[in-house]
Amino acid sequence: LTLQRNIQFGMTRNLLSGCGLAVIVSVIGLVISTVSDNQKAMSVSLVLIAGYLLLGFISWLLIKFTAWQYAHTLFDEFLAS
Repeated sequence: LTLQRNIQFGMTRNLLSGCGLAVIVSVIGLVISTVSDNQKAMSVSLVLIAGYLLLGFISWLLIKFTAWQYAHTLFDEFLAS
């Protein structure tokens, strides 16, 4: 059970950090598409930014829950041994 909680916490943490990087890259894409006046690329960049921000917010909420679960499982297994 501890391994499963560790994997869940790690996945959530990696998802949150990946969303941060994806937002940065999408903003760079938005700036480049604005400079080159490409409307389709600007639309795609805005949709990606919104999606990654939403995913990052959900991950931020989930990381608190998964961290609590992981710590609780570690503590319970420590007391059981």
